[in-house]
Amino acid sequence: MVVLCVIQDISLRSRPYARIANRTGPHHCLFDIRMILSNLIRKNPFPFERQSWTKSLLRIIFLLHSLIAVVFITSCNIETLKIGPVNTDSTSVEMGGAHSLQAEFSMGTGSINLSGGAANLLDGTVTYNVADWRPEVLYTVEDEIGILNVNQPSYKDTLPVNIGDVEYEWDLQLNSNLPMDLLVTVGAGEGDLDLSDLQLDSFEFKGGAGGVSIDLSGSSVNDLDVALGAGDVVLDLGGEWFHDVKATIKGGLGRVTLILPASGGVKVTTQGMLSKITAPGFANEGGVYTNDAFGQSDVSFLIDIESGIGEIVMELGA
Repeated sequence: MVVLCVIQDISLRSRPYARIANRTGPHHCLFDIRMILSNLIRKNPFPFERQSWTKSLLRIIFLLHSLIAVVFITSCNIETLKIGPVNTDSTSVEMGGAHSLQAEFSMGTGSINLSGGAANLLDGTVTYNVADWRPEVLYTVEDEIGILNVNQPSYKDTLPVNIGDVEYEWDLQLNSNLPMDLLVTVGAGEGDLDLSDLQLDSFEFKGGAGGVSIDLSGSSVNDLDVALGAGDVVLDLGGEWFHDVKATIKGGLGRVTLILPASGGVKVTTQGMLSKITAPGFANEGGVYTNDAFGQSDVSFLIDIESGIGEIVMELGA
């Protein structure tokens, strides 16, 4: 099949881009898109020197729209997902002599349920109907530190036009008695992370466009780092705590519901806020929110929030 990767923009017909319109073939198509994107971020990629900033910006916007159109041209022959029968596989990882754990879970799209209670280091099941998406589970032990990685295989050269037919779910449990640092990344998927029973030293979460619930109520976590995209997230830090907690939350376009302990001293410092903030039961002084227990309780929560243009709701729990 002949592929015509043509961008209707005068800037592409000048200098190094003049030859792009003559390329054919699916591999050239993908290569050209990557080439244009890489040049887009370089200094002066197009001959804008004699144009106004407004015109230059309009050109960039037009080019980005053109690139999006090219990606979805069916003649580029990008492979679609191959949906097959639904498989449910059991997975288990033994301790292997580890006394602590560094664990990372990374899912691009789908649903992840993660909690404690595993008899081994890791137990659970994975359900999928795209054979190439069976999770990769890698585990090593170095100096009595277990290093666990559970990843969804890459699908960067696949166009998920039939994503609604995909079944992809991880239902996993970690050992509740092993001290650990945990990183969870969820792209366009959904998640239910009940981590209150884990021996967490630190927890980091990176979210995309999905809806995720994270329960850390009364847990052992000391350091918390949450980066959000366009999804809605509920972060439960309620319950009874016996140590101080430091947290950084970077909001995005979605809604963040932050449940905080009424008995612990809470100080939330907001920065760069374009978000709508709802915080009943908190005093607000110049973007710094505190509850009645702050300065009176033996336990303190120091939380920095950097937000985009979404919504933040702070609630006092039990």
